[in-house]
Amino acid sequence: MVGFLRLVDLEVHAVIGILPHERERNQPLFFNIDMEVDYTEILSNTGPLSLDYAVVAEQLKARVIEKQYGLIEALLVDCGQMLMQQYPILRAITLRVGKPQAILDCRTVEAILSLKR
Repeated sequence: MVGFLRLVDLEVHAVIGILPHERERNQPLFFNIDMEVDYTEILSNTGPLSLDYAVVAEQLKARVIEKQYGLIEALLVDCGQMLMQQYPILRAITLRVGKPQAILDCRTVEAILSLKR
């Protein structure tokens, strides 16, 4: 029984970008994360949660703030690999990040990464 846990519009304020003015201040980023899991495994677990989405959100926020990535693509690869390593219960993960201040006349710029076991 395969399903998804999803974080929608997780907002993180961090330094992101390669241009000099982007390195001077935090910018908002919006994450959407689809985590593919086996619901049977989750429901049969009687111990501590093997995937706590509140913890996932906090881990992602802390990493993005700490690392101050240059490229959103590098951010996605690093964070995706970290989450796949840390949570063996994940069958697959799709991360999408939006950077609304990237282009003046555009609501947002997005990058998407999918990883599977």
